[in-house]
Amino acid sequence: MKYRSSVVAFAKAVMCDAAQYRGDEIRQVVRGIDMDSASFKSVLEQALSAHDAAFVKAAKSIIPEGDWQEIIDYVCKYRDTYGFASPVPGTNKNALLLFPWVAAVAICALDDIGR
Repeated sequence: MKYRSSVVAFAKAVMCDAAQYRGDEIRQVVRGIDMDSASFKSVLEQALSAHDAAFVKAAKSIIPEGDWQEIIDYVCKYRDTYGFASPVPGTNKNALLLFPWVAAVAICALDDIGR
């Protein structure tokens, strides 16, 4: 990712949208993937572009497209590697909803990029 600020904007936007509404439960996402034979990436992009994800939409408008795709790819790679396991040690209870989980993974991306 060329700009660390892109990841910061993404993480903040996802956290704000997660606080605004309940969002999709991860088990609904998994069912949708299984039933529709859709990729996780397409389901994720659909959730992030939902009409009530206003903060994410605003962030997407300011994040360079290349950075946006790298962030989405990072989230997808994390899910491919760890499933929907919580990045937070000790509990998976906070990983029941998609947006809080995506926000936590975005914070992992910040850690991987370094300071």
